Amino acid sequence: MQLKALALGLSVTVLLAGCASKTTQPSQYSGFLSDYSQLQPAQSASGAPVMRWVSPDFKAQNYRSVLVEKPVFYPAPTPRETLNKTS
Repeated sequence: MQLKALALGLSVTVLLAGCASKTTQPSQYSGFLSDYSQLQPAQSASGAPVMRWVSPDFKAQNYRSVLVEKPVFYPAPTPRETLNKTS
């Protein structure tokens, strides 16, 4: 019986934690944009709360496709120990 109560309590806790709001507060903005004041709250396709801006001049019918380029990763160079093989 205690195992059922523990499982129920854990399930409720996980469900409530999943429903918590993850909206970014202004103090947590990264600084990538120079002005965040025009961002409006919205929902993503998955239902997550997001902040977005859509141009009032945007017309979806003017677009047929979206080009997404493959990301390129440039890792920071790291120093390595080299061995001199001259003997």
